[in-house]
Amino acid sequence: MSLILKGINLPKDEKKPLKIEIWSNGDTYKDYGYGYEYKEGIAIQVPKGHGRLKDFDGDGVHPIIIDGIYMVKVDDLDKMPTILEAEE
Repeated sequence: MSLILKGINLPKDEKKPLKIEIWSNGDTYKDYGYGYEYKEGIAIQVPKGHGRLKDFDGDGVHPIIIDGIYMVKVDDLDKMPTILEAEE
């Protein structure tokens, strides 16, 4: 299982962990060591067996319409940065 946490930055201090409590509805509580911060619906489970997730907002991606259907054309898929590797 893969999980994405929107809007959470990893701590820069490697010796101080960031403790996160995740609820089944996606809500989170972050513990900074001096108190909790509540965030609603930021945890997203990525479906099991997903393929590579790439960043398609960069250069080399062009919106096109073919036979009335909106699509994107990618100049070179292998050059697009991979955000999350495929999961088996």
